[in-house]
Amino acid sequence: LFRSMPVLYKEGSVVRLSDFAEIERGIKEKQTCSFYNGKECICLNIYRKNETSPLVLSKNIKDEVTGLKKVYGTSYEFETVSDSSIELVESIKQLGIAVLIGVFITIVMLLLFFKSIKISLVASSIMPLTILFSLLVLVVAGSSLNTMSISGIAIGIGMVSDATTVAIENILAHLKKKGNIEEIIFESVRDVSGSAISST
Repeated sequence: LFRSMPVLYKEGSVVRLSDFAEIERGIKEKQTCSFYNGKECICLNIYRKNETSPLVLSKNIKDEVTGLKKVYGTSYEFETVSDSSIELVESIKQLGIAVLIGVFITIVMLLLFFKSIKISLVASSIMPLTILFSLLVLVVAGSSLNTMSISGIAIGIGMVSDATTVAIENILAHLKKKGNIEEIIFESVRDVSGSAISST
């Protein structure tokens, strides 16, 4: 095919590639090569886009590799050299455990501070609601659960629990006054809302 390829048309004649060059089949000279466990291999580096979840990407790659193994059988070996999602999953687990420990310690401290199970339960109920609302916001925004998002949730729980404690303490102080309970609660929360919002 390449031998008969026309290169030049001149005075009614055709100059073809085979007229001045030798054409033969061959393999392109190697410029780079990869080795794994002492064997030559094909190495693929896969990078994700910013909007792509590393966990979803890792799962999709594993599914594709499983499909390739079924197609090629034992003719080729497929090995995963590095998978960043493994470290990410471990980090998420550790942060999740830290968040749960923090929630438990906060509940105990609220119980010791207010010396009332009912008030402590009311104050501590804001923490799971905060976590659920944060996860809902992540889903709606299309963001993935990662180390940064869980760290933010953990910090947010601490700030919200502090603001809740201050608000309840102020409500208990105002309840000693006579008057409409709803108005007293509204006034108490309004007194501390500015500082709570600014600190958060």
